[in-house]
Amino acid sequence: MRAFLHRYAHELVLSVILIAALATLASITDTFFTTANLLNQGRLVAEVGLVALPMTFIIITG
Repeated sequence: MRAFLHRYAHELVLSVILIAALATLASITDTFFTTANLLNQGRLVAEVGLVALPMTFIIITG
């Protein structure tokens, strides 16, 4: 267990910071964890993903 914590210390710290940020935003505003907001975020991520995926292949192939 100690080796696991040492190996993934940075990832664990970032995960804790992300969870703290999500909890803070959820407590500040009442529209953060709504279905409409989550669907909107999904649409935005999908749009970026549709551009990023082909660009990744272009960069890899040179």
